[in-house]
Amino acid sequence: MTIIKESYKDKVRKLYQDLKIDRDEIRLQSSLAKLEISEQWSQTEMKWKQFRAKSGAIEKSLGEAGGDISHGLVELGKEIKNAYDDIKKGIKSSMLTK
Repeated sequence: MTIIKESYKDKVRKLYQDLKIDRDEIRLQSSLAKLEISEQWSQTEMKWKQFRAKSGAIEKSLGEAGGDISHGLVELGKEIKNAYDDIKKGIKSSMLTK
């Protein structure tokens, strides 16, 4: 009977260690994902401010320069949209690790 108890204790210890390792890894990965998303958000916010400023300038401009600004603004808007999509994916993926 003692051998059975020791075997059971060993299994429980092993399971505990495995679960602890998995838990620690997930917690670390989750923290890193949050930092990455936060950094990406900060960078995208800077682009958003540029976008808002340039869109106001386009409304005021009427000449050929307006077309140049407009093209650049569309490209910047696409970058922001892609960044927002990446941030959403990162948030969804970090929610799965909770």
